[in-house]
Amino acid sequence: MKSLSNIKEKGLNTFLQWELPDAVKADFALVLALSISHKIKKNPLEVAHEIVKATACFNLEYTITKQGYINFRFPTAYYQQFFIETLAKEGQNFCGEKKGLRLNLEYVSTNPTGYLHLAHFRHAVIGNTLANVYQFGGYEVIREYYINDRGGQITSLVSSVYHFYHQIQNVSLPNLKKIEYSGHSSQELAQKLIENAWQLLGYDPGKLQIILVQMVNLLTKEGQTERFSKRAGNTIELEETLRYLEIDQLKFFLLEKEPNQPLSINAELLKENKEKTRLYYIQYAYARCHQIFQKAFQKNMGKISSRIDLLKEQNEREIFNLLVRFPLVLENIRAENKPHHLIYYLYELARTWQVYYQNSIILESKTPELTAQKLLLVKNIQIILKLGLDLMGITAPNIM
Repeated sequence: MKSLSNIKEKGLNTFLQWELPDAVKADFALVLALSISHKIKKNPLEVAHEIVKATACFNLEYTITKQGYINFRFPTAYYQQFFIETLAKEGQNFCGEKKGLRLNLEYVSTNPTGYLHLAHFRHAVIGNTLANVYQFGGYEVIREYYINDRGGQITSLVSSVYHFYHQIQNVSLPNLKKIEYSGHSSQELAQKLIENAWQLLGYDPGKLQIILVQMVNLLTKEGQTERFSKRAGNTIELEETLRYLEIDQLKFFLLEKEPNQPLSINAELLKENKEKTRLYYIQYAYARCHQIFQKAFQKNMGKISSRIDLLKEQNEREIFNLLVRFPLVLENIRAENKPHHLIYYLYELARTWQVYYQNSIILESKTPELTAQKLLLVKNIQIILKLGLDLMGITAPNIM
């Protein structure tokens, strides 16, 4: 179990390549030699050999190509131990050890000048998922949501409400000016101000990370995008959106892209294409795992093996490799503060599992040991799918 842990500890996650040509008989490749060779002007093949010597190849079988790729292959025992531990601990084996580090994560913190809309909720979903992933990784996480109830914006809001109150009462106050809630923000200026304030308070600038989350755009009837504005009245409020979309769908959609990429939303279109979304695919894959175990117990075939030596098909090995990648995906999320990695990983796992299911018989009474080994695989898929959905605050339904 230490092979991938060693790779993670050495910070080599970003140099791993998991999708390899069919002709390459390996589970993943380390492409670090190519990056180093460009910097030091040295042959990548020589660099690859030096890497192998320095790392002892993480105790894995390997081959080195002329281009400097180091191709690794996991032994069956590695997968087997991984699956047994995941089953025994129900996924808690992926919990990081206590880091002794406190992480203060502040997100949303909207001005209470209107109802929460989708742009606010995107910050909330991203912030909450990151907090979950960090906490699962062994960090002590403090979540903060500041209520900005002072300043010019609140004064503007109060003046506006006062104006409309008198308007409703048909009271004319000639000296009262209607002050609308408005304002223009610059992300770069705001970021610089925060950094300067942090430094003036005597804190280490290296310990401050600012994650810029783009706004959510509303698709007009003409197909054009329009920025949210409380004053213009074209916001989609959270309460209104939940009339069209389930909360899980909304969370998933707001997490689906990198935080720094803008989003455009058409609630009606999402509702019409519910069964074509990645979320539906992932939840359906989880529900299928649950239903398989229901059928297995009904047929007295619910025994789960502790071996995988009979699982020799290539599509089974593809699932093996996806499962063992899960802790690395969580590490990448913490390194980049980009929770969308979790969505793409879970979708790929669900897709690969569905293809395998369609081309394989899971419950076969004539081969009880093979069935028991396949159930070990299915249980690991189920555990990781649920754990991933839990980290995003999304339900894992037993029935779809």
